[in-house]
Amino acid sequence: MAAAGKYGNYLGEVNLTFEAHKVVHKTAKIIPLETLPEVKTSFEEEGKTLMSNPVIQHPVVLKRSMNHITEAAYLLAQSVCEYTHAQCAIIMLAYSLKIL
Repeated sequence: MAAAGKYGNYLGEVNLTFEAHKVVHKTAKIIPLETLPEVKTSFEEEGKTLMSNPVIQHPVVLKRSMNHITEAAYLLAQSVCEYTHAQCAIIMLAYSLKIL
């Protein structure tokens, strides 16, 4: 799964086939989000509930940069890995710049 296009209007699907640690086949396609079935979730409400109580008061200034990995991007990716028990995380920080 990958972000595709501007403004999150598309979902990207990337498939890689490896043999002996080398990519031997690759495909990619984009899927317009409007063609996908709507899924009812309560993620927003659950998130607001979880985020409503501060767990720490530790103000910091996080520098912004578009040409190298910032502390903010690193902390976000590290948190995603920790929460999901994944081995890696790829974050499109441009999507979250308005948050920062």
